[in-house]
Amino acid sequence: MITDSFTIESGILIVVLSGRITINDILEWSYTLTPARILVKDLKILLNASTAEYDFFIDEFQKMDKGVNDLCNRFKNVKLARLHSKTNEISLSVIAHDRKLPTNYYTRIFMNHNNAIEWLIEG
Repeated sequence: MITDSFTIESGILIVVLSGRITINDILEWSYTLTPARILVKDLKILLNASTAEYDFFIDEFQKMDKGVNDLCNRFKNVKLARLHSKTNEISLSVIAHDRKLPTNYYTRIFMNHNNAIEWLIEG
């Protein structure tokens, strides 16, 4: 399941992934992110996947690349802090992070919530 909430005061979209998550789940959710809904041009996301179980493989990352490109076309900048606690999910995120990304897409992997928030607020 993917849930999210945005407050204009913080400017951060808080996203929680829980249970079994597929590439299609992530893509379907990402298509709901529009400037009209989120009300910012610079999108900052705290993605908490600490209780998620990714159910996809490296060969599906091309789908993810298209989703990232589509998202980056809708916003001036996208800054994504990924919060993980499980080895498999960290590994998949590291591989995704090392792929060729749009120039307006910034991402980091964290194991600590406060560090993730600090990085998102930095600029």
